[in-house]
Amino acid sequence: MLRNKQIKKTLPYLSVTAAFGLLVVLINYQPTHSLLNEKFLFYDLPATTPTPKLTLFVEHVPAGTLLRLTLENYQLSNECKAKGADEILSGHAHLYLDGKKLSSLFSSYYLWPRDETKLQGLHKISVSLHLLPDHRAIRVNGQVIQQDIMVDFSR
Repeated sequence: MLRNKQIKKTLPYLSVTAAFGLLVVLINYQPTHSLLNEKFLFYDLPATTPTPKLTLFVEHVPAGTLLRLTLENYQLSNECKAKGADEILSGHAHLYLDGKKLSSLFSSYYLWPRDETKLQGLHKISVSLHLLPDHRAIRVNGQVIQQDIMVDFSR
């Protein structure tokens, strides 16, 4: 176990080493490898792949407000596996409330419990489809597969 004197002697060297490492990373930084690069954020659906279709339904039930997704050519899953040639696309969905990500969805239903939600009035609900295992948003002709719906939580 290191003693206080040893730590005090070692600390300046660790700081210099960390600073040097950061400098090397910054010097070698290439914007084309950025995590914000489109190829890392989006999956452009090939023309040969059936286009996923997403539809949103909202129902006010005794337990609260229920969001239901219906999907075609896409399967919600929490398994990170590569798609086989004869399989449809699989992944998860992102749920947004008024433009802020609320949750990842791995099933076709999401409930806002009546006794827990403090939402009142109209709110915009958005859902977008994402691939597994890399979590990229799926695009068709440059447009993310996403549906929006306005929901009145006052009911």
